[in-house]
Amino acid sequence: MGVPVLHCYADHKWTGPSEPVAQLCRELSLRGWRSDLACRATKSGSETGFAERARALGVNVLDRFHFDRTWGFKKTVRDVRQLRELAAAGGYGIVHCHGSWDHIIAAFALGRKREVPLVRTDHAARDYRCGRLRRLCYGPRMTDHLIVLGDRCAVRAVNRLDLDPGTVTTIRGAVDTEAFRPMATPAGLRRQFGLSSQD
Repeated sequence: MGVPVLHCYADHKWTGPSEPVAQLCRELSLRGWRSDLACRATKSGSETGFAERARALGVNVLDRFHFDRTWGFKKTVRDVRQLRELAAAGGYGIVHCHGSWDHIIAAFALGRKREVPLVRTDHAARDYRCGRLRRLCYGPRMTDHLIVLGDRCAVRAVNRLDLDPGTVTTIRGAVDTEAFRPMATPAGLRRQFGLSSQD
């Protein structure tokens, strides 16, 4: 049985990193790692938002957060408080953030003396030549472990963010080979074009 994980993701749309985040939650759950997903509610009327599509994959979605820096101080404070309460009550062993704003909210919610490790996956291939706020966000004060997409990113993170190499891990992107098989011929397509199996 794996460690319970609270994933946080601030985007309400189905974007580039959204599917890997939802797939990760599903696959960890299938392997015995309870994985809950704290995210924004999809705008009303939309059936193709992140929360709905993650739910359709069987992910336990907790979409009561605003996770939007443009919505004001009160809603941000409410998100921090709700996430703090959720992290305390949920028995999580890891809080795993996938975006910048949810990462900031989680860092405030867990505080500087974190009892639960705060992990951040950076879904972009950054060079980490960044301003103070982003350096603070990715640095050891707000992140216990950083997951990056490639070895170059890991080297840059260590050198430019003053991270301990043991706190940076490279995990390359993956493809769900069952869902995406470009070499598989759709049923009836060869017959439709008059091709044999040897063509």
